[in-house]
Amino acid sequence: MHSTLDLLRPRSWTVRVRSAVASTVVVAVCLVIAGGALLGVLYNSLENSARSAAAARGLQVAEQLESDTAAQIDDSLLATDGQIGIIQVIDGSGTVRAQSRGDGAAPVTTEQVAPAATRDLGRVSYGEDGDFWVTAQGATSPSGPVTVVVGADREPVENVVSTVAILLTVVGP
Repeated sequence: MHSTLDLLRPRSWTVRVRSAVASTVVVAVCLVIAGGALLGVLYNSLENSARSAAAARGLQVAEQLESDTAAQIDDSLLATDGQIGIIQVIDGSGTVRAQSRGDGAAPVTTEQVAPAATRDLGRVSYGEDGDFWVTAQGATSPSGPVTVVVGADREPVENVVSTVAILLTVVGP
């Protein structure tokens, strides 16, 4: 009979057992790599979707500002949703002229963008509201040049990726 210590020594294993263990290790490593790649692709896809939504909303607000002042912007354009977390219209002096509900009076950024130009400001932390991927769109309103700042909320993206990572860990090998 083999002792317990012998079972822990691969040299004492038969060829069949060694092959099975090697195959299991290779499959496990491949699944871990595939799971990591899946999480990376998922995060990148959700981030790009959120950033695109922010850029599109910024363009919509800028188009309305061509004919209306910041105070006349349609409330639906200033509404936040699952992707858009913050919207502000900032004038040349850095004053917030219009904003989504619940946002503070402080501007997300003091950076001004030329009319018709778009700038990706990257990841920005704003007060206690969290982290955002921020896009700034320049516009010319009847009251002068303004910058439309739209922040895509990072939290929903990170929650989805975290949930998928946990599910892969629990269900995986």
